Amino acid sequence: MLQQWIDFWKQNRMRVVFTEGVGFGVVATARMHTGTSLMQGVVEPDVEEECVLVEPKGSLYGPASLLNAACHDCSNVAFAKNDQIWAARAKKSYQTRG
Repeated sequence: MLQQWIDFWKQNRMRVVFTEGVGFGVVATARMHTGTSLMQGVVEPDVEEECVLVEPKGSLYGPASLLNAACHDCSNVAFAKNDQIWAARAKKSYQTRG
């Protein structure tokens, strides 16, 4: 998981933000196109923590846990799953927010 955080910071395309009443999230700091690999996370199948639950069971940790992709129609990312590793990719192009 440490390598996932290092990769996230090295890309320098997003930054972690904190919003009062909402919590942590990420915003784009560079222009990205549909399909751009954003970040990864690891699922711990035997842990069920409400704020990072995944289906069918377990919890997602690492940089990708900051993304909200629960609503298929309004999410900005799509996850590709490979065993316990989940990789997030951009579902649409992004402009920077600073």
